[in-house]
Amino acid sequence: MNEERSFESFGYKQELNRVIGFKGAVAYGLAFLGPLAVFSMLGVVVTMTHGMGALSYMIAGLAMLFTAYSYGCMVKEYPISGSAYAYVTRGINPHLGFLTGWTILIDYMLLPMMNCLLAGVFVHAAAPSVPAWAVTVAFAIVITGVNIIGIQVTNTLNTILVLIQLAFVIVFLVVAVRYVVDGSGPAALIDGSAIVNKMEFASNGGIFPIMSAASILCLSFLGFDAVTTISEETINPGKNISRAIIVVCLFATFLFTLVTYMCQVVWPDAWAEFTDPDSGASEIMARLGGDTMQVLFTIVYLLTCLPCALAALTSASRILFSMGRDGVLPKIFGYVHPKFKTPVVGILVMGAICLIALLLSVDIASSLINYGALFGFILVNVAVIVHCYGRQKRRGGANTFKYLIVPIIGALVVLAVFLSLAWQAKLVGTIWLAIGFVYLIILTKGFKQLPPDLKLDE
Repeated sequence: MNEERSFESFGYKQELNRVIGFKGAVAYGLAFLGPLAVFSMLGVVVTMTHGMGALSYMIAGLAMLFTAYSYGCMVKEYPISGSAYAYVTRGINPHLGFLTGWTILIDYMLLPMMNCLLAGVFVHAAAPSVPAWAVTVAFAIVITGVNIIGIQVTNTLNTILVLIQLAFVIVFLVVAVRYVVDGSGPAALIDGSAIVNKMEFASNGGIFPIMSAASILCLSFLGFDAVTTISEETINPGKNISRAIIVVCLFATFLFTLVTYMCQVVWPDAWAEFTDPDSGASEIMARLGGDTMQVLFTIVYLLTCLPCALAALTSASRILFSMGRDGVLPKIFGYVHPKFKTPVVGILVMGAICLIALLLSVDIASSLINYGALFGFILVNVAVIVHCYGRQKRRGGANTFKYLIVPIIGALVVLAVFLSLAWQAKLVGTIWLAIGFVYLIILTKGFKQLPPDLKLDE
C-alpha cells in the first residue's frame, strides 16, 4: 500500500518532516526508556527477591512484550501521531480515545519535568555551589530549543547520548567479568543460582516476591510505546515503528536481565548486605572500582536525564499536536512551524511546564507518570481486540491468537501492575481523569456529537 495515500486517507496532510528510519526509531525508544534505568531499582529489587532480580526482569520483559505487540498491530493500522490516543479513538471510540489521550498526557507531560528537576538535584549534589534551580531552568531551555529546531537534531543528540549510556554498560560488564574471573567475586561467571536460588526461593515465600518485583519492573519498560508518537516523522512507519517497538522491548529485556545477573555474580549476598537498597547500584560500583567507578557512574547516570527529557518532550508535543489538529484541544496546538516543521506550540507549552515544576513536589508525580502510561497500555490492548478481531473479523487459527489471546494477556498483565500502584497516584490520576471526563461532556454537548473535527476513516 502506498504510504502517502494511506496517510492522506485519514484526512490529514503531511506537515512534519518524515526523516527517521528504523535505527532512528529504535534509538528514540531507547532514549525515552533509558539503558541505565536498570540501575534505578536494582538494589530494591535484588533485596525483594533475595538475589533473583534477573528472573524478575525476564518475567517483566516477557509480560510487556504482549503489550508491545499490540502497539505494533495498531501502528500498522493507523501510522499517525497520537499513540494510544489515536489507536483508541479509531480502534474503539472517539470519546474513549479522548479520555485515553487526556490520561496519557500525565505520563508525557511529567516525564520531561521530572528529568529537569532530577538534573538540578544531581548537579547540585555533586557541586553545591551550583543552584539546583539554575540547572533545571537551563535543562528546560536546552530541551525546548533542541525540540523546536527539528526531530532530526533531537534524534541525533538522543542517539549520541544513548550510545554513551551503552558504552558505560559495556565498561561495567567488562569490569564485572574481570572482577569475577580474577577471583575477586565469590561466585563463578556462570551461576544458575544468580537466576533461581532454590534455597532463597523457598525461604522467601516462593514465586510471590519474584512476581511482585516483576510488577514493579514493568515500569522500567515504559518508553517502548513512545516510539509510536513519531509515526508521522518516520519513513514507512507501519513497518519501521512496529519493528522498533518490539526491538526496543526485547533489547531492554536482554540488557536489564544481563546487567542484573552480573551484579548478582559480583556480589551474591548483596540483598542482605546493602547499606541502603535505594543506592544499591552505587554500592556495587564502589565494590567493582572504588571511587573512580562510582564517579563515572554518577556522571553517565546524569546524562540519562537529557535524552529521556528530550524524548519525553518530543512525545508530549506530538500528543498535543494530534489532539489539537483533531480539535479536541485548542487548534493552536496543531500549528506546525513553517521552517522547522515541528509542533512549536506544544513544545513551548511543555517547556513552560518544566519551569512551573520548580514550584512543585515530585513525589506523587513519579507515580502519576505510571498511572497515565498503564491506563493507555490497557486500552491499546483492548483496541486490538475491538478493531482487528471484532470490526475487521480477523479470526480463526493464528488470527485468534494474535488479535484476541495476545492482547487479552497484555491487558490483564498491565491491569495487575496498574492495581499495584500507590493509592495516592490512583487517587490523583482518577481526579485528573474525572476532569477530562467533565471537559469531554462539555466538548461534545453531553456525548451528542463527536469531539470537534475528528476525522475517522471508517
